[in-house]
Amino acid sequence: MRKLLFGVIVCLCLPVQTFAQESVGFSEPDNIQPLLDYRLPEWGYTNFYLDFSTDGSFTNRESDAPNDDVLISLSPQYLRYKESESRISNASAGLLLNYDSFETNESEITEEHQRGIDIRLPFNLSEKLYKDNSDIFFTGSLFGILDFERDYERFIEDGIWKRENIHRDRGFLGFLSIGLGYGRLRNVNPLIRSLRLSERYQTLQTSQQFNNGDIVNASELFTQQYRYSQAYDRPMKYFWQDMNNVISPDLNQLNPYDLFYLTDVASENIGQRLEGWEIGVELDLRYNVSHHYRRNKLLSTEESNISSSELELQPNMYIRWYKNFTLRHQLGFESAYRYYYDLKNSDFNEHSLTSELSWLYTITDRFITNTIFLYRYNKNDYVPSSYYHLGRLGVNLNYFIENKLSFFVNARYSTQKIVETNESLLSRNFNFSAGLRYYFKRELF
Repeated sequence: MRKLLFGVIVCLCLPVQTFAQESVGFSEPDNIQPLLDYRLPEWGYTNFYLDFSTDGSFTNRESDAPNDDVLISLSPQYLRYKESESRISNASAGLLLNYDSFETNESEITEEHQRGIDIRLPFNLSEKLYKDNSDIFFTGSLFGILDFERDYERFIEDGIWKRENIHRDRGFLGFLSIGLGYGRLRNVNPLIRSLRLSERYQTLQTSQQFNNGDIVNASELFTQQYRYSQAYDRPMKYFWQDMNNVISPDLNQLNPYDLFYLTDVASENIGQRLEGWEIGVELDLRYNVSHHYRRNKLLSTEESNISSSELELQPNMYIRWYKNFTLRHQLGFESAYRYYYDLKNSDFNEHSLTSELSWLYTITDRFITNTIFLYRYNKNDYVPSSYYHLGRLGVNLNYFIENKLSFFVNARYSTQKIVETNESLLSRNFNFSAGLRYYFKRELF
């Protein structure tokens, strides 16, 4: 182990090739005021599209039985998203239609035919509304999937129908939620990336530099980056075109090498950065109903018709807190409690508690470590004196020296305890992965 550590230290101490355009970290890592001042811009997108595909396979050989297989898929989708400081709204709806047909003649006297159709109708509506620009918010969501499936199969041998089956399945899964909360938790990744864009631009040694207004404008555009992929086939082309319009430095004056270096900021690994806290309570209602029909038309006695339904109430509460002590250092905590109450069978109730503590330290794309401790507790009412514990600790470390060295280490330790009545089962698990690449010589010729 000592030899391994010594080898890594030696590699880190070796002289490395550097470039004037290298940019690592932040020039003022202790200044978190831009994170605290960050506010969401008002933005959104809509996308309505149709996907259609068909696949076919037709085989006819003298030595083999002919096979015909056709699959047709049709899927229109509608997406709408809108976000601002006062409201976050999300809506989607679609249709998934699949038709499959298969026919084969295994010999001159046998035939097999199969046809199937599957129709799914998913929809989703969710809202998060802040009251009068305060930190009091209301949440609501409605989610559902309507599913219909029908299969037909027949088998003929020597002109006699040996099998003819019909399968029909119908189902609906619905989820309704309403909630109330207090606090503000913002995703500040766009602001972090905007600061990194400014740092990279400074290394280009141009006559122009980013001012505070440019950092704010760039962060607002990074917030909206995802909508470009919803509107264009080459989203980054239009994204950087708009970026050039909202900041004072003129990107048109950069040579291609400098421009590629600048736009590479979008691929930096900065982790998940959040700032603020929120606490809330929700009341969720889950409904699931299904119907299955099976019939052999040749044998009327082989028939089944089964229906089932579930209705469950899930009150829950949660708290989320994230604090950035510097631009490099973030600490986070999340905890949620959920109670599952079966409205059709009160004996099948369950409690669930999940807590997570995370620590992140990053210097942009060069050095990032993320440590997470997770604890989960489950207890049900239908098995006396039974509960479930899970504790997990995970560490991820990535580091590289450009054009010279890179290594990563991922480790996770977990302990699990299951108790049922007077019996208990305890298990522990540790797994890790690590890798290193060192370049002795890299050059062009």
